[in-house]
Amino acid sequence: MVVPSRSPAFRIVPDYRERYLMPPREDIALFLDLETTGSDKELDEIIEIGVVALDTTKEDVPEIRAFSSIVLPSAKAMHRLLSKKVVREMHEKNGLLDELYAGIDEMNSGHLGPPRHNPIYVSNQLNLWLNEIAGTDDTHIPYGGSGVMHFDRPFIDKTFTLFGRRLTYWAHDVGPIRRAYVKAGGVNWPDQEVGKTHRALDDARFHAEEWRFALRLFRGEEV
Repeated sequence: MVVPSRSPAFRIVPDYRERYLMPPREDIALFLDLETTGSDKELDEIIEIGVVALDTTKEDVPEIRAFSSIVLPSAKAMHRLLSKKVVREMHEKNGLLDELYAGIDEMNSGHLGPPRHNPIYVSNQLNLWLNEIAGTDDTHIPYGGSGVMHFDRPFIDKTFTLFGRRLTYWAHDVGPIRRAYVKAGGVNWPDQEVGKTHRALDDARFHAEEWRFALRLFRGEEV
């Protein structure tokens, strides 16, 4: 007797777990960052995503392409953002809140054309962008950032599911490397106070620069 769920005829949707049995891409890495309405994976939502694609075949790991978009949250999630003084003031200062208000006004004004900046629209644009630079095969792509496995990945998997399925299960997380290096008395690590603006693309680029610093460090180069 054939168990239907194991029969090839019933495998309409690919088993994405099989991807992890294949070697990851060695020519590209994605560094990403999110801004969200808060840290609750169930109640909060993404309000901005930034991703940079890096060429890992070159020693200096240059940026190839970048993707950035605001993401309009639900009314409930927006209320959560506005109720948190520190988060609200941070995004008032860096201009993200004004962009969200402008996007909401556009949506409410009867804007003709695709509903820009809603999660589905942004997800489609993100997938198209990734297909352009990495193709559409089943290989999985290394990704990185700071705290990405703990913080960013659950939001990615919930909101940008197809994009998340193309990422490795592991990540180039610069956070633990940074903390260990500083704890050991290391100097010259890129300054977060200068480099981070709490805008997604800026922060993704900053974490990519941290990774480049770590690579130089591990190669024994002067830093």
